Amino acid sequence: MPTRMSRYRFDALADWCRVPGTRHLLPTVAAFSTMDEKALGVVFYDKTLGKGLGEAGLFGYVLLGRDAFSRYQIFDRRGPYITARAANKAVLARLGEFEGKAPAVPMSPKAKRGVDLFSLIKGVKNLDEKFINLRDSVTSSAARELLTEISYWFVDRDGNFAKDFQTTGFDGRLWELYLFATFTAMDFEFNGSSAVPDFCLARDGKKVFVEATTANATANVKPSIKGAPPPPPDDLRGYNEKEMVLKFGSPLESKVKKAYWDLPNVKGHPFVIAIADFHAPASMVWSQSALQIYLYGFGVEQYEEGGKIRWREKRLDSHVVGAKTIPSNFFGQERHKHISAILSSNAGTHAKFNRMGVQAGFGNDAVQLVRAGGLHVPGDFAYEPEPFRINVEDPDYSEDWDDELCVFHNPNAVTPLGDEMFRTAANYRLIDGEVLWTSPKRPVLFSSTRSLAFPGGGVDDIQPAKKPKAAEGKTAKKQKRTIKKAR
Repeated sequence: MPTRMSRYRFDALADWCRVPGTRHLLPTVAAFSTMDEKALGVVFYDKTLGKGLGEAGLFGYVLLGRDAFSRYQIFDRRGPYITARAANKAVLARLGEFEGKAPAVPMSPKAKRGVDLFSLIKGVKNLDEKFINLRDSVTSSAARELLTEISYWFVDRDGNFAKDFQTTGFDGRLWELYLFATFTAMDFEFNGSSAVPDFCLARDGKKVFVEATTANATANVKPSIKGAPPPPPDDLRGYNEKEMVLKFGSPLESKVKKAYWDLPNVKGHPFVIAIADFHAPASMVWSQSALQIYLYGFGVEQYEEGGKIRWREKRLDSHVVGAKTIPSNFFGQERHKHISAILSSNAGTHAKFNRMGVQAGFGNDAVQLVRAGGLHVPGDFAYEPEPFRINVEDPDYSEDWDDELCVFHNPNAVTPLGDEMFRTAANYRLIDGEVLWTSPKRPVLFSSTRSLAFPGGGVDDIQPAKKPKAAEGKTAKKQKRTIKKAR
């Protein structure tokens, strides 16, 4: 018998086929599936229909099934219906016709098979231990199942993706998969006609090109994922103003030297570098502030006012580590004027895919995920984040792909990035000498996720998870961004 399914599960299975631009115009009302999920149905609301009846808006539904490449595609659509109730009743009746059998789903002549992430490539040795953990561990089952669904839609344009993912480039390729999932959820249109740069995105007729890179471990250093991750440096603020800046600076400069903006397909359009930190286990939990420090040339310093400890920005000219010195203020340098913005997230990780997978109902049901971290605290003098700890399956918990996404705009860009391109992310800008930001959500500044496996699926002594005091996303007023201490 067909049954209702959560929005999160439907999106994880089928949102990849949605036509860009329809997420707002045709919002989802309800989703349903046959018991074996061989057929899905989704009721949508069309705001543009029904005006002749005196009221705007009518309902319809589409049915989806897996095509020859295992991707859910639309094979039937019906409507309009006057009410959502009528559409729900109709889609349930129609789905009942496919209970126990797979529908015939047409294939597009332009369809390309997605990448196979987990089948071992012949002759490949020395698998990355992160890949082995993702492929084999019970606690990674939700991430593995979700990534399998995503991989059906992710086309390998350079021919090396799966090999890199399994061996020497796991972190960088996972970062690309995160970006693909996030850009899809943000309703971008993809143009895959060229393999360089990594992404050509379009919205409302405007294009933006994105090249992905990562900050990695020092050459010949192979961090182990076994055991608890190491703690952050003792002098975290000093480390982020010096050593960590160099770790971000090196891959950014490598991309600058390639001058992607001169390519015929890129010229005249905004060009963005997307960077994430993977230089040490869990380092992205505490390293994010270093990127902002380097891009705009502002550190922080402590001072006392009215008997209270305050923090304020301080201008930095350079970053010195041993005999190496690099100038600060990446955006203030002439050779970087073609970089429209730098995009980053500290959540393009295995843990993100695991949480999003569990939220969609994937994974072994004896594995519990608990997320802990720090939420942004509004206020000019706020420094310490508000801590939170919550079970990912708590009814009050919700998470979207772009929750942690940050876009740092170059004030000196030859081709600026428009406000409309990444509107659901946290957008940072230098205005009147201050780094200001806007965001439609209350940002999670950092987090870590603990996976707990319980044979049999239950225990009696689980402590109730503490919920964030303010989980609802509210539009943040433009305000001075004080760099946070990620501990």
